[in-house]
Amino acid sequence: MGLLSLFGCCKKTPHYPQDRVVAKDGSEIVFTFFAHASFAIEHNGKHIYIDPVGDFAWDRLPKADAVLVTHSHYDHFDRAAVEDVTTKKSAIICDKTTAESLDGDAIVMTPGMQAQLDGGIIIEAVAAYNTS
Repeated sequence: MGLLSLFGCCKKTPHYPQDRVVAKDGSEIVFTFFAHASFAIEHNGKHIYIDPVGDFAWDRLPKADAVLVTHSHYDHFDRAAVEDVTTKKSAIICDKTTAESLDGDAIVMTPGMQAQLDGGIIIEAVAAYNTS
């Protein structure tokens, strides 16, 4: 073990499990799994994080073009993780309850609504229920 790594210097971005698929246009879409409901989608240089929660290296990952928070339960919404992965330019898309917990702008969606991100990515809200 090097002296610098012993003292936490020069930390590398951790490796997380990934799956890659090819879109109809031949471009690659990369899905990165973190835990529970937390994962990322990367397509054409755009980074979308879904339900970023927990003690992952959010601050060492590429900054988000968008963050989607499915609902406000603690295992889906972690304000600190959202702040670590976003910039002022990042879109945050969530439900009304989550939006009330955030400072700044959020796109509030209900089932059936759509939002279009830069780059032509369309997000559509669908009805889902978490009874736990």
